Amino acid sequence: MGNSNLKFVIYDFRIQLFLDSQDVCLKIEKDFSYFIRLNNTQYTKSMSIHSEKVETIIIPKGLKATKQSQNSITYDDGHFRYNDYYGHALTVLNYKTEEVKIYYKKENFLHELIYLIILSRSGKFMDQAGLHKIHASAFTINRRSIIFMMPSQGGKTTTLLEVLKDKNISLISDDTPCVDSWGELYPFPLRIGHENKEKLLEYFPYISDSEFYQFERRYFTKKYLISTQSLKNKVKIGEKIILLQGMRTTFEKTQIYKVNKFKGFKFLVENMIVGVGLPMVIEYFLANKIWDHFVNVLILFKRVFSSINILRKSEIYEVYLSNNPVEVAESIKAFFDER
Repeated sequence: MGNSNLKFVIYDFRIQLFLDSQDVCLKIEKDFSYFIRLNNTQYTKSMSIHSEKVETIIIPKGLKATKQSQNSITYDDGHFRYNDYYGHALTVLNYKTEEVKIYYKKENFLHELIYLIILSRSGKFMDQAGLHKIHASAFTINRRSIIFMMPSQGGKTTTLLEVLKDKNISLISDDTPCVDSWGELYPFPLRIGHENKEKLLEYFPYISDSEFYQFERRYFTKKYLISTQSLKNKVKIGEKIILLQGMRTTFEKTQIYKVNKFKGFKFLVENMIVGVGLPMVIEYFLANKIWDHFVNVLILFKRVFSSINILRKSEIYEVYLSNNPVEVAESIKAFFDER
């Protein structure tokens, strides 16, 4: 263990890490390798994260809980927010300075916390700046960017991995492509993961064993991860946008149908405007202040405006997935490669 620093920028939001764990710092560097490679020094807002391993978690006395969930108990004291992860870790967020201090007992929990804090705080900034995430995987086939929306655990990651076997298909995002106020699409590629390491090797046989790393989660199974830097697929936005809503079936063959804009808006309400499934940790996204409620209402209107604009320039399809992931991926590739 030793002190490690890391700086990178996610769409004008700079993150600075000052960690006491070199291993966790290296994992975060792999998680966000796309943004680190960009080497962007321009930013309008910055946050810093500091970590310290401790034997005992100490919370200030005299605080009243403002939120409680399965994950944590939240206490607000002026511009400070304390999140107690039931004795496993404590985070202290200073809203004025955008500084987060993490006191933790185990390194595997530190990795998960930092990853989610970065996504939540940068996501809040991006929403306010008019750059919104969609809960979807996204990739480019023959100059067409496919935004593939499905409920969590619906199979969109499996489909993405099958599609990315073809090194000529470009990656946009594994889970959250971004759309600005005018409906333009932006990449947001993070690490790729799967619970089964052997499966990842099947998808990407050219990746060496040393490039895999592990992500241990409190409430979910362990994942094996690879950085997007390890992939042979490029990160690229196409000239045309396709919104594709997936549905599970017991069909033997995948079926794809074009649908109207009204149905497309319904898809975006769930996956972008409301944002079901987005990695938005409420402990770090929602402040317990009256002004923040106005900010969140404004974000909602911005998402609606952005949704309308991306609908204007997109084609919308429904895909009824067979129970064969290989057949699903091949059907999607063939259908949109011909158009």
